[in-house]
Amino acid sequence: MAVTDRLATLAHPKRRGVLRLIVRRYPDAVPAGEIGSGIDLKPSTASAYLSALRQTGLIEQMRSGTSLRHRISLPALRGLFGGLLSDCYQNRICAFQPRHPAII
Repeated sequence: MAVTDRLATLAHPKRRGVLRLIVRRYPDAVPAGEIGSGIDLKPSTASAYLSALRQTGLIEQMRSGTSLRHRISLPALRGLFGGLLSDCYQNRICAFQPRHPAII
C-alpha cells in the first residue's frame, strides 16, 4: 500500500479518531461496537471507517466469537512513517528554515 493511500485515508478527522482510539488501546484488540460508541459514531459509519483503515492495512481485524475486534498494525504504521521519511527526505532530517519565523 502506498504512503499516499494511507495518508489519504487518514485525511478524514473521524478516521484519525478511530485510529487514535485503537492505538491507545494497543496491544488489546478493541471491539467494533466499543469503537463506535467511544467516539460517538453510528454503527454503519464506524464500520465504513474501520473498513477504510483495514483496506490500507493500518489496522487488523479478528473475530472473537460473534464480535469483531480491531488492533493497530505496527508494521504498517512504522512503514507509513518510514515511507514519509524515505520519500520526502531521502532518510535525512529536514533542516526547514521558514522565511517567516512566526509561521510554523
